[in-house]
Amino acid sequence: DSLGPVCALLKRGKLYDAAGSDNDNVHGGGMPPETILRITRRYVHSFDPSARELLADLCLQHERWGEGSVTLVSILNDAAYLSPRGTTRHEMWLRFAEVATEHPLEVRRAGVDFN
Repeated sequence: DSLGPVCALLKRGKLYDAAGSDNDNVHGGGMPPETILRITRRYVHSFDPSARELLADLCLQHERWGEGSVTLVSILNDAAYLSPRGTTRHEMWLRFAEVATEHPLEVRRAGVDFN
């Protein structure tokens, strides 16, 4: 694969397996969360914009509430976006609403306008 080994893992949805669990940090053999996020951001911006849902999920999993909410808003504002996982727009709205109500300061600081 010309994308490299990490992008190939992302493409096949196997980055989680390579990353290990949250308790599995650098010393435990897993990939650090910041590395996973950086790789996924580059992959989304350079190769596959449809992977934005994966990026949003990773951000929320690692408590990056602002970035996760901004990513969800960009998906929701893109009328042509189709989830590769089959997630409906309604489900994404519910996920965004949950994050926005549980973490309003982080979401507002990230630039999401509630007005």
